[in-house]
Amino acid sequence: MKAIFGCAVFLLLTNPLPALADPIELANIKWPGGGGGSSGGFTGIRLVLEGGGNPLDAAAFQILDGGIVTTGGYQLFDNLIFPLGHVSGTFYTDELTDPNFAGFAKTLTNGVDDFVEFWEMFVPGPSSPQAGAGGLYSGEFALFGGHDFLGNIVTRIILQVDSLDSSSLPDGPHSVSVDARVIVEGVPVPEPSTLALFGGGLLALIAGQRGVGAPSRGWRRIR
Repeated sequence: MKAIFGCAVFLLLTNPLPALADPIELANIKWPGGGGGSSGGFTGIRLVLEGGGNPLDAAAFQILDGGIVTTGGYQLFDNLIFPLGHVSGTFYTDELTDPNFAGFAKTLTNGVDDFVEFWEMFVPGPSSPQAGAGGLYSGEFALFGGHDFLGNIVTRIILQVDSLDSSSLPDGPHSVSVDARVIVEGVPVPEPSTLALFGGGLLALIAGQRGVGAPSRGWRRIR
């Protein structure tokens, strides 16, 4: 057993547990939206990121409470409501702050050309019972240079709003102008050989101690 324990200590000393890599910027994408419509009476606006939905399938569209529109994917920042007027700020989400994060991150790292949608959703008010939403979508491969982030673990997604200007008249049109970016951060998946080597050393130490897709597309407007 001493020999096993000594071997394990040697493995751990020569091949220590890999330190968690600092997150790197996997993507930095300009928010592509902005526009307006003829309806009014809205009280706020959301900037919602959706992944894994199908904007080409009319049956996938749903209007949820609060004027949220979805095509069946995982939505991020949907609980963030901006007041009308001029606002700015930086916001982030990860698996600790949003139950949809893991599903969204999976669509970015599965090697499949899933859709990514950028929604601007006006919040209905007393005089605007209908949803007011518009947006754009793209396949991941077109968005990220011919690939998704297979081989990485997405750790955080940042919404950097440099300028958001929106308005909605009680009985007139609504409009929105967006100057924002979406930043995807992550870390590479550890090499299997590294994990196996460390795992073997750890098991030996314990034993010694115990004595034992969708085709890629450019930007398209959502309906």
